Amino acid sequence: MRLIACNRIKISSGSFAKAAALLLAAALAACAPSADFQTVPQKGAWRSGTYPSFSTRPQAATAQFSEAERQSLSRTLQAEGRQARNIADNDAGKRQAMPDAASSRRQADQDISNTLRQITGKP
Repeated sequence: MRLIACNRIKISSGSFAKAAALLLAAALAACAPSADFQTVPQKGAWRSGTYPSFSTRPQAATAQFSEAERQSLSRTLQAEGRQARNIADNDAGKRQAMPDAASSRRQADQDISNTLRQITGKP
């Protein structure tokens, strides 16, 4: 049955090559540039005679710390760090830094009632 179908179609290698060439030509013609797909011409360099100057220092956005201010801030931060470490090392400081749950709840309830009084305007 297969032989009968092939004999009726009679495809030759020459006609196949012609069909492939026509298909390839149509595909390439579809990719060809047209007036619809033209881009705007780009300008070249508009300041070609000038070069950037990297020798000037940019101005700072804010005033810089002086050496005395830097030392003062450094001493303050070191003192606060020592104080924080001393509180953490001290047993009484630990209790002070971490309040118990009951006092935290009381403080939260008090803050909530104060906030509600401020919102509603009722004493």
